[in-house]
Amino acid sequence: MARRRVERRSSLAVPAGVAFWAFEFFVENPLLYRLTGRYPDLDFFRDLVGNIRLLAILIAFNLVVAAFGEEMVWRGYALPRVAGILGDSRIAWAASILAVNAAFGLAHLYQGESGVVQAAVQGALLGVLYFATGKNLLAPIAAHFTANNCDFVAIYLGLHPGVTP
Repeated sequence: MARRRVERRSSLAVPAGVAFWAFEFFVENPLLYRLTGRYPDLDFFRDLVGNIRLLAILIAFNLVVAAFGEEMVWRGYALPRVAGILGDSRIAWAASILAVNAAFGLAHLYQGESGVVQAAVQGALLGVLYFATGKNLLAPIAAHFTANNCDFVAIYLGLHPGVTP
């Protein structure tokens, strides 16, 4: 019975990824722009605009490095370790989600201060998803993969405000 509940929750991973991306794109990024005058700096991906070959490469790279790799490190390793050090209670998990994802945000410093905040918030959402799915790491992996791919498609189409023309 518990396994079915976790599987049911895990089936929400892709829709959660779309929702996380939509929140980032339509709410978080405009708010960050209003507060700081800057979007997260994604100029690193400028060559992706209109480049279908690079889009395919980045989707594959996203699966291995960002979705799988980052989730293994941040949500799979760091999050439970910090929660364990803090006592493994619900409060410990909440504190762990905040602390680990503040560090996750700082790992995105190359995107500027708005990128740090945006990544920290997205990481916290992924951490909550991990906890809500019974600590099933596949859920944040799938959600992270989905959200990043939405960003890549927006950049490919020339619609992402974090990439200057």
